[in-house]
Amino acid sequence: MQTVGIIAEYNPFHKGHAYQIEEAKKAANADFAVIAMSGNFVQRGAPAIIDKYTRTKMALEGGADLVLELPVPFATAAAPIFASAGVSLLTRLGCVDALCFGSESGNIDSLITAAHTLQEEPPEYKVLLQRFLKEGNSYPKSVQLAMNSMGNLLTASPNDTLGVEYIKALLASGSTMKPFAVKREGNDYHDTKLSLGFASASAIRSQIECESASSISSLSAFLPETSFSLMEKAFSHTFPITEDDFSLALGMIINAGQMTNGMDLLHAAEMTPELYDRIQRILCTGQAFTFSELAQNLKTKNITRARINRALLHCLLSISQDDMELFRASDFCLYARILGFKSNASSLLKAVKNNANIPIITKLADAKNKLDETGNKILSHELASSFLYRQAVWCKFHETLPDEFRAGIVII
Repeated sequence: MQTVGIIAEYNPFHKGHAYQIEEAKKAANADFAVIAMSGNFVQRGAPAIIDKYTRTKMALEGGADLVLELPVPFATAAAPIFASAGVSLLTRLGCVDALCFGSESGNIDSLITAAHTLQEEPPEYKVLLQRFLKEGNSYPKSVQLAMNSMGNLLTASPNDTLGVEYIKALLASGSTMKPFAVKREGNDYHDTKLSLGFASASAIRSQIECESASSISSLSAFLPETSFSLMEKAFSHTFPITEDDFSLALGMIINAGQMTNGMDLLHAAEMTPELYDRIQRILCTGQAFTFSELAQNLKTKNITRARINRALLHCLLSISQDDMELFRASDFCLYARILGFKSNASSLLKAVKNNANIPIITKLADAKNKLDETGNKILSHELASSFLYRQAVWCKFHETLPDEFRAGIVII
């Protein structure tokens, strides 16, 4: 039995994702695909547009065999942590043979070379990186420029960048999973306009936010039939959810100057002194703001919007830098929580049960006794963030999503 792993958000699940799962199984000669999927909040520092259980069902209908939850501290982290945690989760299952990811270039050899350079950080690379940083470039752009100067034509495209981080994580952890890259087809990752072929998740989200309050009909050509049906049913009932649906909660946290855990905002994960000072200056103006307005006003040339969004989201979710250091020292994922699986994947579930070296969570009520203190802390962040997401859904639509203890595992 061969199994391929994919680390994903599926925000939302579209035809390009179904294509990747199909191609991943072919490339790895795999019988099953295991997905480590972000929950209700995602890596760009925002809520998922539709809840994790609906996205789990989309993924299973679209070719996935088992969907596990990537815990929120890691799902909302910068690329190196996001990648390392995803690799940690899949590796610790003990039965995943390959890791497959989308790539703009599709050149796995080039990505592996780049990963080795970034992992080893030779003196030439360090000098070039500092030079480009001092010129005012963002960190991702500086990495790209340094690599290009050394003759490795690393693109700044999101999937290639994340692919390099996956390979770095494989190298650092000693994982035996073999990396495969599936060339991305259709829209670029950041494209916000729909076009023929595979539309990007960004374009789909943008279209949803621009649609009338009664229809998402224009998306039917870009989504698998099941995904479209689920989204059409949920539209204006439990989705779409955006960052601005958390504006009030964020405003209260920012104005109070501390997270709900009592820690100063300066200690939030990915917060910097520069960013903190800019927040204080905006507060002094007395101006009200939405989540997106605040993030945009904080943006500078050398701080990306995604980094700002993540820092603000970590303030909102009370995820501190100390938390992240603790979780990193514990090798990130200390449990595997099953969100859903296919009923015909019994041999895969048996392999996970027999080979995993971390607890497998199927019932939240049993989790506390299965996990150590750090594992329970990770899970507590998940439960708190999901409660906040449910509150946002209720406040916007007056519809209630099942709570974490009643939602149940999705089985198709």
